Amino acid sequence: MTLRRLFSGVFVAATALLGIGSIQASAVGATASVQSAVSYAKPGAFCASYLAGQKQQSVGGVTLTCTTSNTDSRLRWREVVK
Repeated sequence: MTLRRLFSGVFVAATALLGIGSIQASAVGATASVQSAVSYAKPGAFCASYLAGQKQQSVGGVTLTCTTSNTDSRLRWREVVK
């Protein structure tokens, strides 16, 4: 396996994990189509610190924010109170 082929395979795998849509793997001479997965937040689930303050939809269409609360210092997906 050539180094070029190895790096292009790693690139295809990384873009699939990151959900970057469809890509061209021209270094290998092949085309790879990667579907970007739609992710939904689940109310009460933990969220990463880099998502703090961001909003996402739940499967039911409820807008959730990655935030802490007065009684819980951990970041969780919580319903937006209007």
